[in-house]
Amino acid sequence: MSNWFIIHFQPLERYPPVVNFIRFVESQADYKKDLHVITVHPGKGRKTYEFPGVIAHRLGAVKERGKTQRILFYLLFNIRSLLLLIKYRPAVVLYYESLSGFAPLWYKRWVNKKARIFIHYHEYTTPQEYASGMFLNRMIHKREREMYNKVNWVSHTNSKRMEMFLHDVGKNRPSATFILPNYPPQHWIRTASVVKRVSDKRIGFVHVGALSLDSMFTREMAEFVAGHPEECYLHIYSDNHDKQAKEFLTGLNVPNIEFRGGLLYDELPAVLAQYDIGIILYKGVIPNHVYSEPNKFFEYLICGLNVWYPKEIKGMYCFDQPDNKPWVRRVDFAHLQLPSLSDGYRKEALSAQSYTAESVYIDLWRQIKSIQN
Repeated sequence: MSNWFIIHFQPLERYPPVVNFIRFVESQADYKKDLHVITVHPGKGRKTYEFPGVIAHRLGAVKERGKTQRILFYLLFNIRSLLLLIKYRPAVVLYYESLSGFAPLWYKRWVNKKARIFIHYHEYTTPQEYASGMFLNRMIHKREREMYNKVNWVSHTNSKRMEMFLHDVGKNRPSATFILPNYPPQHWIRTASVVKRVSDKRIGFVHVGALSLDSMFTREMAEFVAGHPEECYLHIYSDNHDKQAKEFLTGLNVPNIEFRGGLLYDELPAVLAQYDIGIILYKGVIPNHVYSEPNKFFEYLICGLNVWYPKEIKGMYCFDQPDNKPWVRRVDFAHLQLPSLSDGYRKEALSAQSYTAESVYIDLWRQIKSIQN
């Protein structure tokens, strides 16, 4: 195989698991610098990741568009992706989410029937969500369903999402299904291990990632922390938040809650390790959230943080560890109770972690390499 492709319609910079996999591939001794990645620019003012050993094709940029312009952008991305596949004729194409699937599925069906197709889903999408969503996404997913039994790899981030996906697919199930969790890189342990928690004697809560009032317990958590100014504080890092959430936090105007804007993914281990308890706030309004194992959970854990997560998130139940640090506790955000200082402080000495990107990406890499050999 002279080259192979990854297609990811959304900007890589917003999806750390893809970045982690590309970096993992680059680090392998048997990597031949034969990977092409098709994606888009992250948008004005946002950092663009560079991959020295990868040929990147950035087809346009994320920006505000009207409905017609947005549809044209999707169509052009897929057409240009197909032209690149026809030009380079890769033997392997890995694509993420249905919206990236038009070009590789068309390529396999009409150009190169021997091409090996790998599919990974960041999220679980219900049949109802496909039916009510964008026409192009619905059309591509229809073609996916017709070809699932002809692809080499279909993966979800956890077993429950895979179970629901297979139930939805019905008879024409893919024969090669895999679980590919979203774990952080192993080097995060080294980075976080030299970081000390801040000298503040209060318990430090931290939230990283998207923020919403409607789909998250943002209000409940903030009001709880605001009521305990002498015992705890909360820092929020987010560049993906709705207007209402930001206005609520501003209006709350309490000294022990700070909204600190966004962080680059690579900055996270040095920042997270300064706190004691990482919080997950999803209300579980859709099945994708109810049965999620959020990226931020593993990011908190690898940095030594204790974790609070809502009782509504059933996908987290298997990780319950209420006693030994770093503890993982299921909580009711309507009836929160502050732990004691000795219980709430994170453990300074970090333990070895099995939840690392390298531990799961090696299987995907071996599958791809087996086609090369």
